[in-house]
Amino acid sequence: MKWHLQTVTASSTRAVSVADFKSHARISTSADDTYIETLLDSAQQFIERNFGGGRQLLSTVYDLVMDEFPASDAPIYLPRPPATLSSSTNVTITYYNTTAATTTVDEYLLLKPTHGQAYLVPEPIELWPSTVATRPDAVTVRYTAGYGTSETAVPAGVRHAVKMLASHWYEMREPVITGTIASDVPLSVTALLQSYGWGYYG
Repeated sequence: MKWHLQTVTASSTRAVSVADFKSHARISTSADDTYIETLLDSAQQFIERNFGGGRQLLSTVYDLVMDEFPASDAPIYLPRPPATLSSSTNVTITYYNTTAATTTVDEYLLLKPTHGQAYLVPEPIELWPSTVATRPDAVTVRYTAGYGTSETAVPAGVRHAVKMLASHWYEMREPVITGTIASDVPLSVTALLQSYGWGYYG
């Protein structure tokens, strides 16, 4: 089975505001505000893409596009956890059936562990339906990932990790500092994220 993830609606906010970061870094001037915005965006994206197998901090709507359903009743895992889903009504599953007509799947369960990926399975005794064999977009699962729509929804430790990484880059503006031991990511950032169960999806 082949799949890819498409962003439908991206978040319009940051996990850490410029004002919050400046308080953390004890910066009183506004001269670097634009540069700080770039650092915060970069730090957030770096953490989302490089820790926990890929995470989403703020609510973003995704389409998980697949060329077919998993075999039988195998689960469909939703990438970029955590999924902001209260029930299966927050998910839509559309597919092209064997006659290439568009239809939906209504009988399925949403399971959301405390850590890791939420996933979908058919209702008991049910199986995933058959799809047309000629479309790479035979199945589309639309869902929302992220802790919430505002920065306060993101766990404090995760937000602090974003601030620490952005602060590290603010102070160390060159890729290599002569006379020091090179480190891509401060160990304290890694330790903070691991404390939230951010192994590879859990």
